[in-house]
Amino acid sequence: MKISEAKQAYRLQERMRVLQEQRESGLTVRAWCAANRVKESNFYYWLREVRKAALPASESKRSEAENALVRIELPERVTSCIGRRDASAIRLQYKEAILDIAPGTRSEDLTIVLKALGST
Repeated sequence: MKISEAKQAYRLQERMRVLQEQRESGLTVRAWCAANRVKESNFYYWLREVRKAALPASESKRSEAENALVRIELPERVTSCIGRRDASAIRLQYKEAILDIAPGTRSEDLTIVLKALGST
């Protein structure tokens, strides 16, 4: 390990220690920063840096299959159990969003919507 990498690792550990100390104190960030003579902007910078360092590790755990889109063939006509024609062929619910997909929906449009939902 190079000296610069060791310094970066040490700084990251120190930032994690400070963030943990604030969390365990039960104080708000503002109150903790004031009590410890730390600028709030520095605190949030450290938080961002720790999160950035953790991001590649969590992203590598996700497989490509988890992020892949799956092709779904929509039927031309959908009839409900009471004989009434439904307005949508498929209803997807993701988090708080509900997506009704009508027969004939272009796959390009659906791909754009699903990608947008995945980024929220």
